Amino acid sequence: MASIPKSPHRSVFLMAVLCAAFRLLNSTWILGQDGSDSSEAWLRAEHALEILATGKEPERMEIAEDPRFHFRVLVQAQPDERILSMLQILRGLVQQESNDWIATSLLEHLGEYEKDSFLNDFYLDALWSGSPNRIWIAAHWFGDHEDERAITRL
Repeated sequence: MASIPKSPHRSVFLMAVLCAAFRLLNSTWILGQDGSDSSEAWLRAEHALEILATGKEPERMEIAEDPRFHFRVLVQAQPDERILSMLQILRGLVQQESNDWIATSLLEHLGEYEKDSFLNDFYLDALWSGSPNRIWIAAHWFGDHEDERAITRL
């Protein structure tokens, strides 16, 4: 994934990306695979993405402190299209996060989902980030998850 350009208009750009992504996803997004309504969990996750994209630092820190609550919808046996779309949006937001604590905390907690190859790209980005904290989290991740693309950086 190409990195999101850094500019003074970062919030406007990220919000436009989020809005476009949500419009592309159909209304069945909020239904669970068994047809049950999980709209509250999806709305919470969408709201968390919006805060990570445009919120103030204290709000983003709150999301980063407990992403398992905000992104509970990511815990499914097999990630489907809607999960993968959310992961792509979240990946871009983590990659562009200017506060290292927020990005590191998100990476640390996302690793608890154990989506294996679906999360490898998050940690590959972290290896190239230049942040010692993100690199450390990524090195720890790749200690348990194989990906040949990570070998050159480890």
